Amino acid sequence: MDRYTNTKLYRRFKNGILEAPHYGQTITPVYDPDVRDTYFYSRDGDRLDSLANEFYRDVTLWWVIASANNLGKGTFAIPAGKLMRIPYNREFNI
Repeated sequence: MDRYTNTKLYRRFKNGILEAPHYGQTITPVYDPDVRDTYFYSRDGDRLDSLANEFYRDVTLWWVIASANNLGKGTFAIPAGKLMRIPYNREFNI
């Protein structure tokens, strides 16, 4: 799954020349709580990308964990002691 699936791509022309593409706002999917979700309290040094690698074996899925926990606004770091939910989704769970 790609987090840019729901992102609109804009192409602009200036003086007849195609400029670099511009992306609109990305609306990430919502992963409602599921009985198969994993919960735990974060520890010092936990990061979104390393958790994505641990649970999904794909660091690029950090945004799934960030979206489920309202994190990731400018950093991969997770505050210690935060209750984390790792969404279960058959698309990327192994």
